[in-house]
Parts: sequence; C-alpha cells; structure tokens
Amino acid sequence: MSGSGKTSLLRRCLQSEGFADTAVLINEFGAIGLDHELVETSEEDTVVLKGGCICCTIREDLASTIRHLADLRRTGNIKPFSRLVIETSGLADPVPVLVTLKADPRITQLFEFKGTIVTVDGISGDRTMHNHIESVRQVIYANRAVLTKCDLSTKSDITHLRNRISELNDSIDVMVSDQQGIAPNVLFNDLSDNLSATFDLT
Repeated sequence: MSGSGKTSLLRRCLQSEGFADTAVLINEFGAIGLDHELVETSEEDTVVLKGGCICCTIREDLASTIRHLADLRRTGNIKPFSRLVIETSGLADPVPVLVTLKADPRITQLFEFKGTIVTVDGISGDRTMHNHIESVRQVIYANRAVLTKCDLSTKSDITHLRNRISELNDSIDVMVSDQQGIAPNVLFNDLSDNLSATFDLT
C-alpha cells in the first residue's frame, strides 16, 4: 500500500547480508533511497550492491524485464541469484502482475512463484482500504501482510486492523514489524502461495 513503509522495509532488506543472493525489481531506484556508499557497480538499469544484492528497474513490460534479468544471469553478466523480489507501486492493481508471474509461460519456465507480501500501515491502513479499492485487492490477493508503524499505533487499533485484513483474506499470514523492521529470512521464510481468492487467468 502507498505510504505503508514498504520502502523502508525494502531498504533494510537491501542492506542485509541475508539478501545477498537476491535480485530485486523496483519501480525506480530513487524510490528506495539507495545509499551510494552501498553501491558497488552501476550500469544502465542495473545496480549491484556491496552486500551482493542486484537491483534492476522495471522498464515497461514486466515480463520483458524479468526475462532480461534472467538472460543477464544466464550469460554471466550478473552474479547468480536464487530469489527474485518484485516491488510494485503502493497503489498498483495486483491482478495483472500476478497473472504475469503465475500464468505467463515466458516467466513460469524461468521462476517458481512463491507468494505475495503486502505492507499495511498500522496507523492509516484501515482508512486507506476504505478509500482505495486497489489496497483492498492487494490484501485479498496477498499471502502475507506486514503491519508497519505499529509502535505508533494502539493495541486496539492493531487488533482492529488484523481483523479487517482477516475478513478480506482468511488465509493470509499477518506479521507485525517493529522499529527494526523484519529480517529478510523471517520476511520470506515459509512464504507459501496458499491463496484462497481466485482470479481469471485468461
């Protein structure tokens, strides 16, 4: 969701050793505030961090960008990676993205889809879902939700938000992020695409 702390969570992941074997597709580098001291090499739309993580901007068609990154890995132009994370806009409709990742043969032959994570603002998440249908759809089609800014919310507000999320998606796994965020190995550990919601893949 927009303004939910997704950028901060991703930045912490990029700085973690546990993310070293990961490639990340993001809307634009500026959005995550990369510290230039962390950047090892930069060439066109791909940045390699000193920790080993590979970042690539999403250019036009998502499927083409993913295949480009896979080609770079295959030809040895970037180091091998075992995980690909895609960061989308906070108010993006998740369905077109999921259709590409789960049903496009150009992608499914290269990668195994593991799941979707949505960040929900612990302060304004309920209001955001009330005002923006895209945020509701993000929760409905997610496998895991991370509640952010919970240190600034009351326990009753967090409980209410948990209940609201569960009403929309009864199979979702909900995590609470503190000021230190969530370690990448915890964030992605046991992520499973056990989505109860369905959508037309045609």
